[in-house]
Amino acid sequence: MALFKIFKGLAADLPRKKTEGYAYFTTDSGMLYIDVSADTRVQVNARGAEALMIPKADGGEYDYIDADQFVTIDDVIDVQHGGTGASTLTVNALLIGNGTNTLKMITIPNGSFVVGDTTNGVAAKTPAEARTLLDTYSKTETDNKVAAATTLSYTTTLTVAGW
Repeated sequence: MALFKIFKGLAADLPRKKTEGYAYFTTDSGMLYIDVSADTRVQVNARGAEALMIPKADGGEYDYIDADQFVTIDDVIDVQHGGTGASTLTVNALLIGNGTNTLKMITIPNGSFVVGDTTNGVAAKTPAEARTLLDTYSKTETDNKVAAATTLSYTTTLTVAGW
């Protein structure tokens, strides 16, 4: 166990020289530093604190955030607070949200197209389903149409006056 001599003042006034056993509390930033040797000063981590102390913008007293309001690595953050609302995410899924509820995850199989709207929702469609929705021919259908195309020749005589 160590006995510390605590000094307080502004962060800008922290002495450059480190003195083992000295502790410094900065009244403007609320930080605590301890000189653990003549070469090393450590800023004390507040991980186990009951609250987070934040200086007010006007330079006055401090505001406090209770520790039970901190987000931990195991928390699921709801959509209203910038999270997904989901505890896990599906790999290669499209995330769809409405700004209020948990995000919906739609798995998109390889080679699929994503289609949808606000009325019918969003879904993954195969190339054939996408072509049907777009009313377009497949490559094979296009090749067959081109192969079946024929040419016609027309003959006519143009007169000078017809130009």
